[in-house]
Amino acid sequence: MRMSLENPEQVELLFSETPGVPTDTRRERAIENLYFREDFRRADFEEMGLVVYPPRVIETYTNSLLQNWNTVAIRGRQPKLVLDYSSSAPAFFFSSTLDNLGVETVALNTFSRSRARFTLAESLPPAAARVGDMVRAMEADLGAILDPGAEYLYVVDEKGELIPSSAILLLLLQHAAKAAGSGVAALPLHATRLAEQIVATTGVSLRRTKYSKAALMVEATRPSTIFAASTDGGYIYPAVLASMDGLFALGKVLELVSTSDAPLSQMVAAMPEVHVIHLNADCPWDLKGTVMRRMTERLHQGRVSLVDGIKVFLDHSEWALVLPDAEEPLFHVYAEAADDGRAQELAESYRVLLETAVKDSAPA
Repeated sequence: MRMSLENPEQVELLFSETPGVPTDTRRERAIENLYFREDFRRADFEEMGLVVYPPRVIETYTNSLLQNWNTVAIRGRQPKLVLDYSSSAPAFFFSSTLDNLGVETVALNTFSRSRARFTLAESLPPAAARVGDMVRAMEADLGAILDPGAEYLYVVDEKGELIPSSAILLLLLQHAAKAAGSGVAALPLHATRLAEQIVATTGVSLRRTKYSKAALMVEATRPSTIFAASTDGGYIYPAVLASMDGLFALGKVLELVSTSDAPLSQMVAAMPEVHVIHLNADCPWDLKGTVMRRMTERLHQGRVSLVDGIKVFLDHSEWALVLPDAEEPLFHVYAEAADDGRAQELAESYRVLLETAVKDSAPA
């Protein structure tokens, strides 16, 4: 149970299934339909489950972090870190882990009496500005921001500038691939095509997944997977946990800073620049199926992938993706090109196609 990162007026109830991955979207809908129709009987007392509290969870988790980080390098470098906890639970135990590593830390928002609400769109820009100011004032090596669930990580460089999540994704992907030397990295369909370029000489192959967090986590449970990531700051290291873990990802960023002579901003500058544009197009729930059929008929003659939505592969390594949202009455449109202007042009053209399909699908 947690507050939604998109809408602070909503509380999310998240259910997981063996081996610890979120319930599939189709199964979620089936459960919701049964619930709202009240098509279920009251469970007998003998059928009620048990609430189990595993022992020493924090100690076990902390030990797994330290065992899978390059603690020698971090202790040797002793980087300076400004960390905004966003009132998340790790504020109560993670500081001792950083102290153990010799990381000089300035902690922000360790506890909130006001119960301030965190939403990604509204909270991240001021949080990044605040952390950036502290990084410059303290001459720190980096800053970091966690979401209230400590699942997502956002990084600020030594200049106090927020690093795009796409750049951190490529940095961490490269770091994980070089360290592993083999295996599979999982990324969603709408992640940049430059990821293939990053892993090309490492011995690691790339597998594309569906848009959802659940699909990434399912891939992370496969024995061959060494890394998985979303495009919005979520990183999965299956060796520790087949779920997004902002704390573990932060440790890997500390590794990068501790093992390189270059500051974080230079490491980011060395990465290829990502030009992916994301737009939305409204669509009523009852028209989504019809719109998808119209778009498939319109686009199927080109090079397309129907793994999730409709991904169209164009010339010069360009692509566009039309994807229905699983929870909101809208479509996502993603496009990638050699520069932002061309990517924006592509995304706008496919949004126009979508809006036309919505109009044509509406009842007269």
